[in-house]
Amino acid sequence: MESVNLENRPADTPGMKRLAQKVGRMASDTGFLLLEGHGIAEELIGRCFLVARQFFAMDSEAKNLLATTRFRPENPNSYRGYFPLLQDDPSFKEGFEFGRCSYPDRSFPETTLWPAIVGFKETMQEIHLELSALAGYLLKLLSIYLDKDPSFMQEDFQDGMSTFRIIHYPEKATGEITSHQGFSTPDHTDSGFITLLIQDDTGGLEALWPDGHWKTIEPGPGTIVMNLGDLLSFISGNTLKATRHRVRSPSRSRISMPFFYEPSPDTLIPYPVAPGDNESKEVKTGKPGRIRYADYLTEKIQSFGEYSHKKSDRLA
Repeated sequence: MESVNLENRPADTPGMKRLAQKVGRMASDTGFLLLEGHGIAEELIGRCFLVARQFFAMDSEAKNLLATTRFRPENPNSYRGYFPLLQDDPSFKEGFEFGRCSYPDRSFPETTLWPAIVGFKETMQEIHLELSALAGYLLKLLSIYLDKDPSFMQEDFQDGMSTFRIIHYPEKATGEITSHQGFSTPDHTDSGFITLLIQDDTGGLEALWPDGHWKTIEPGPGTIVMNLGDLLSFISGNTLKATRHRVRSPSRSRISMPFFYEPSPDTLIPYPVAPGDNESKEVKTGKPGRIRYADYLTEKIQSFGEYSHKKSDRLA
């Protein structure tokens, strides 16, 4: 997989255009690229892995106190919080996610519940800020590549609801891998704009390449994996690719930490239409041609097992 080095970020217009062409070409060809020289300190990334492992090592009772409403009805959050392992779900993983602590207009009233782990909240908030800045710079480059102003949509992300998620994929013995063809996460595309992934050295991420083959995305030391979501692909006229990807069941425990760059809850976005679909979403569903991002997200997450509301899965 191709990589791009962001260590020396040009400030001049010609330099930014050259870098934008490189990043944009990769985003158009495969939708996946490796970021080197991204500026996120290895020490900070190491702390993230440390507190993530401490979190997943907690007993189930402690983790379940932070569970989302599907699993703990006392918690009104559908999106922010913990989701446990679901034995019969295609996604065999547990995770915790958070975003901004509050929104001025309360248009997305989900406040993060934090575990009582020393340094957890501070570390996670620090990496969230760093990744937000990195994603904002990448959006500028992609905007230049698309012949848009570098400030394209930047204001929409100033009060964004970007999400950082820590995921634990438990080891599964060969005999256990039966029902879902050996995958901890089935193939899918991300729903939003830009995803930045920090992963350990276990591996397991695979992306569907343009030639129709699944390519293993090897964890590179000090690198961050970047891929794009459906919304950015749609806004770009499908110039930028939202590539299908999946996670193979690991031979040993795996920690993965994706960051999803998201605009503010009230940002009006065009309702996506599948490539080649000549009938507008408005005609097909009666929904308006533009929709609040928070409403779009609420609708989309229902297709993922860890977010859909199934009372049978609520914790005792």
